[in-house]
Amino acid sequence: MSSYQCEACGFITKNALKFCPKCRGTKWCTNVTTSANSALANAIISPQTLIAQHTKAAAQPIVAPAKPKGQLAILKPSVVVGLIAALILCTAAIIKSTESVASLLANKTPLDTELLIAQGTYESIRQDSKLLANDHPDTQFVQAIGQRLVAALPANSRYKQNYTFFVFKDDDVNAFAAPAGLIVVHTGLLDLMKRNSDLLAAVLAHEIMHVELRHGLKSIYQDTAMLAAIAWTFGVASDFGAMPASALINTRYSRLRETEADALGSQLLADAGWPKTAMPAMLRQLALVKSGIRVPQWFSSHPDSEKRAIELEGRK
Repeated sequence: MSSYQCEACGFITKNALKFCPKCRGTKWCTNVTTSANSALANAIISPQTLIAQHTKAAAQPIVAPAKPKGQLAILKPSVVVGLIAALILCTAAIIKSTESVASLLANKTPLDTELLIAQGTYESIRQDSKLLANDHPDTQFVQAIGQRLVAALPANSRYKQNYTFFVFKDDDVNAFAAPAGLIVVHTGLLDLMKRNSDLLAAVLAHEIMHVELRHGLKSIYQDTAMLAAIAWTFGVASDFGAMPASALINTRYSRLRETEADALGSQLLADAGWPKTAMPAMLRQLALVKSGIRVPQWFSSHPDSEKRAIELEGRK
């Protein structure tokens, strides 16, 4: 019975293979006898017969093993890694350059994954031990305004039951929202707004609209395109929960997204009982510090405050 033996490691197989599954060698010896009965028969063949058979076999040309039919070539690990890297880079490029793709991915992201992101963000900022307690006057002030705005959201809001508001003791003029409804306000922003309820309501309404429109999630997919590509390529989107808060704190939204948050935030203000004029007033308050030595973080990630205020006032 014919079989094939790898010249490198001696592995024997009955089928013609392109690669040795043991050592990945490609050179094979043919006509190896593996049957026990054949071996016994060879043992009793006369020397003359053996010499004749050997002479005949030597005269025949060596025939290479037949190419395998249907066998997949065994790829080297480096090749596999290269293919995966190429796939990730292509996916990242698509996400980075295409707004519609980021929107599609954001809309397909389960709420549980968004909650993981919010939880990871909360754990990241909590480690700094700068979160004010729930019974702190500033926290209660922010939460009261925030919950009043949330109550004015439509009943079918995806995040209506998930909004939480925290105050972070920090001099930076900043506020940011994580997916699923985690909203954090810095004490530096409260100081700038002089704890005015109208101005703070405008800030929170703006951030709530970023959540409702999934702007933060879309920005994650675009600004951290490589991470997004890996997550969606290998189905490990839950790893986003471990992302640092800085990815959200420093998010710079597009002009379109800012305009959307301004307009819908103004409407939310009106629905909750605040004047729509609070939104442009808040934007102008931010614009006042633009020329200062220290540009506030919230301003740097929410640009063109004066222009946006003018646009809002121009709306009917």
